Amino acid sequence: MDKRKLTCMVMSAIMLTSSMGTVTVSAQTETRTIAASVTKSTDITLSSMPSDYKSSIEWVWNNRMVKEGSTNRKNTIFDQIYAGNGTLNYVVRWQSNKSVTLQQRKNIAKMISNQINNWAKYLKGYDGWPYDEIDVNVVGWACADASLILDKQSDEKVYTDYINDDLSNSNSSIPSKLPVAPTELSRFDHFEDSSYSYPGGLDKRFDMYLWGTSNFEGGAGGDWGQRVSDEYILSSDANGESHIIEHEIGHGFGFPDFYEDADRPPSGFPTHTIMWAGDSTTITEWDSWLLRYTWSQLKKDTTRFPEKAVEDSTTNNNTDTSETTNTTKVTKVKDGAYYRIKNVNSGQYLDVKNGKDANKTNIQQYPGNGEDAQVFKAVSTGDGYYKLVSQVGSAKRVVDIEGKKSSNGTNVILYNDKNAKNQQFKFKHLGDGKFNIVTRASNGKSVIEVKNASKSKKANVQQWKINSNKCQQWELELVKE
Repeated sequence: MDKRKLTCMVMSAIMLTSSMGTVTVSAQTETRTIAASVTKSTDITLSSMPSDYKSSIEWVWNNRMVKEGSTNRKNTIFDQIYAGNGTLNYVVRWQSNKSVTLQQRKNIAKMISNQINNWAKYLKGYDGWPYDEIDVNVVGWACADASLILDKQSDEKVYTDYINDDLSNSNSSIPSKLPVAPTELSRFDHFEDSSYSYPGGLDKRFDMYLWGTSNFEGGAGGDWGQRVSDEYILSSDANGESHIIEHEIGHGFGFPDFYEDADRPPSGFPTHTIMWAGDSTTITEWDSWLLRYTWSQLKKDTTRFPEKAVEDSTTNNNTDTSETTNTTKVTKVKDGAYYRIKNVNSGQYLDVKNGKDANKTNIQQYPGNGEDAQVFKAVSTGDGYYKLVSQVGSAKRVVDIEGKKSSNGTNVILYNDKNAKNQQFKFKHLGDGKFNIVTRASNGKSVIEVKNASKSKKANVQQWKINSNKCQQWELELVKE
């Protein structure tokens, strides 16, 4: 697997520099550095592109990206996000003898999430792009020596298999052991097979590697991931911009390098670009328009990118689009029946965030969409209480009052079924098909509600002492018995 990866991946070496020199990007025009800004997404269309960007972006698309086929493989980051329903999963490939603490691993996970979203935020609401924010997860570490993963947590995956790194044959400072994660979990190895099923479900796959190699100079990137030095990863600011990694992520979207004169538009660039190594340490406005333009071209292939409901953070769309919803009012819960659970105050549904089948996934409210993330099976535990079994993925996780707490404001999450009291709920009928969902964790004193009586999409769901507020009232819609 990995020899094939190393052969086909696009290698883009860029120099690690502490300061950026002045670069002339056009002999005819004055160079401008313009950092990209995020305008309200609903106001942006392709016609909003600055007129002086148009010719250079079209030239790059036609003469570089189309000609070189950089987006032909249906595994660009656009494809990965779309197939993952708004998620991206990473394995950190640790080709190093440096140990990594738990806090460092948390920082690395946060850092790579920020770098992906530093790009993706410019797609928010643009031209049918359906995601406001990308849920980026580190789902494992590939490390030849597991002892380097300090204070390993029970839910952390560490893979210790390795192959030989051919690069070490020509550069003795590169470690010869190249860690690998299981190929059966790799999207890179299976994206061409539309019928492939990942062991354990979609959430168990990984899309790319974040690859840290001792003594590696510069960076490399492609649809397989991003490769930089181990020291660069460890030194990256979790909250800031890691410009080398951002540059390499750009290659994952299909964007080229601009090393030689022939690689660049004949009239030059109107601004700096992060894709010209050494030209910018941040994603520029020109880069943001290259991203948008590329999406507008790729989405024309509706078999590759079938239309999905667009997330709109400015509008409350409370219409359930499911064709299977039974609108007859439910007045009594049935053991073994499947329900959608709608908040009376907002008209939105109890929802597993991003449909993610994993422990500690947040429970939120979201407009009805007919997805499994909004379907729960009521399973009686006796004494009038029920477990709510989510139908995402393995359909083995349940709604859970986090930390078994009884206090106000306790978060509601998804977790493995432990048959615990904090996973048991009583449906108290208030009349006219409306219910309080009483929590056993509070000894029956509190219920599930939408935080702050919010009507906003993605508003959080929490435990709170019973009152008469409609944000604590829910209607059940029968899906099937």
